[in-house]
Amino acid sequence: MIRDLIIKTPYNPGERLPPEREIAEMLDVTRTVVREALIMLEIKGLVEVRRGAGIYVLDSSGSHNTDSSDANVCNDAGPFELLQARQLLESNIAEFAALQATREDIVKMRQALQLEERELASSAPGSSESGDMQFHLAIAEATHNSMLVELFRQSWQWRENNPMWIQLHSHLDDSLYRKEWLGDHKQILAALI
Repeated sequence: MIRDLIIKTPYNPGERLPPEREIAEMLDVTRTVVREALIMLEIKGLVEVRRGAGIYVLDSSGSHNTDSSDANVCNDAGPFELLQARQLLESNIAEFAALQATREDIVKMRQALQLEERELASSAPGSSESGDMQFHLAIAEATHNSMLVELFRQSWQWRENNPMWIQLHSHLDDSLYRKEWLGDHKQILAALI
């Protein structure tokens, strides 16, 4: 719909689009929908979102392949859909893990938390998030159910390989979120013990 707006309205490359709020009003959708659509258009090379400066048309010809019918459905999923799916999956995995976890499983979770703390302390931009992943994986493994472990791994890969997630993640301040996640992880571990 936003792509059609760019193509059907005489926007030239380099021209600025209306603000998100106006686009949302014109199309009668929420700003969240507009943001996700703009991220997809940015990935496809149709627009450039410049922080504090606006949204600029890069190519209004429609020459980019925008037919996503053959694309992997997870590549087309928005970041909020991915987060919702992971929250549903991982909260149920954690609930089941609480019933199944052994001492060894708890040790793995603690080790993952320690790694996460070290990574956060290094505070290098783009520093590894392997502690985060290992913590969630340790919870999945604590279920002792190979299907749940595989579902977790697959959902993590979908997120990490999703173009919209990657684009959104590049606009976030990782350190703030990672501190919150670490606090959440400590609470989860305390609840599992």
